Amino acid sequence: MKKLLAICLTIVMLMSFSVIAFAAPDNFVSSPSAQTKPEIVDFSVESEDCYAGLEITPYSERDDLPEEIREQFEKAYEQIVSATDLTALNADLAKVAKDLGIPAENLAVSELFDVRYINCAEHEGHGYFDIVLKPETLKGFVGLLHLNGENWELVKNAKVEENGKHLVFSVDDFSPFAIVVNTEEKGASAPSTGEIVNIAIYAVIMVVAAVALVFVCLKFRKKNA
Repeated sequence: MKKLLAICLTIVMLMSFSVIAFAAPDNFVSSPSAQTKPEIVDFSVESEDCYAGLEITPYSERDDLPEEIREQFEKAYEQIVSATDLTALNADLAKVAKDLGIPAENLAVSELFDVRYINCAEHEGHGYFDIVLKPETLKGFVGLLHLNGENWELVKNAKVEENGKHLVFSVDDFSPFAIVVNTEEKGASAPSTGEIVNIAIYAVIMVVAAVALVFVCLKFRKKNA
């Protein structure tokens, strides 16, 4: 009987550890793209010769990207995770945080995604795309970072409009983007939608397992009574 109880406790402990495994990595509010990917609401291009479309890819779907783009995407993720804090990635972001009175340790990435052109013929002068995104992770918005080659840049014209529902910005080049938020305002202790779903699933599994184990224990005990 004691051996059976020990096995039960071991299983419950392993399940608990698996729930912890879904905790947010360093410098992220939650795992990237725990929610649905940002949606392109609208965009326009300055060049009349360009008929390109846009494609947004969340980090969770990076394997669908061409190898070169995927490697850049993964590099962006690793740089964010390994940074002492996000202000170490970009001096302009550090200045914005300081001006707003936000401690560096309160900054985190709420979403990491890649934007790229599709169906675009080669031509001179791409012009500027004005993009309106509708992510679900804009509360506490501080800034938008863009990995341009080897360096992170702050998209200085990025702003939140439409009562906090749309992120509006314009750029002349695409690659990984990271939405930076103030976790103090967002509520750092509150898990995101993706985390809540994962925890709920594991909670149900643990309850079912516990009930099954109790049933087995009672049956075993009755059999040997």
